Amino acid sequence: MYGELLEVLRGTLTILGRGDVGRWGERKAFQYVQSQGLHPIETNWRSVRYEADILALDGRTLVAVEVKTRQHKHRVAYPAIDAVDREKCAALQKLIGRFERRNAPMLRRLSIRGTRIDVVEVYYKRRSILGLMVVEILLHRDLLQEH
Repeated sequence: MYGELLEVLRGTLTILGRGDVGRWGERKAFQYVQSQGLHPIETNWRSVRYEADILALDGRTLVAVEVKTRQHKHRVAYPAIDAVDREKCAALQKLIGRFERRNAPMLRRLSIRGTRIDVVEVYYKRRSILGLMVVEILLHRDLLQEH
């Protein structure tokens, strides 16, 4: 497995693979975006080939949140934000459009006025058999303004 990362869950020891680490990071990101005032409405929402890790509301704005989880020791050389390129932004824009079409009545009731793409970077360190420890979480708002 991917480094056989360990996490203690409710008193049991679990070996975490790459996908498990990603899901762990998504849980931490979910908690973080809530703490930043966003209101998650969907997680891992799929449409054809695209997936949004988190779809949330920020006032009257629908936000697609892409989560990237990386080891802290790679933060400088390989920042997670670099994995969200123009192609990924275009895919997320298509996904937002599909979500809006499928959920038009709900979004009209909520008076949604705009959309945005945010990225949450979750950096962690391994803590031997104690599991993973969050070292840093960064939120990049409105990625489309940067690309």
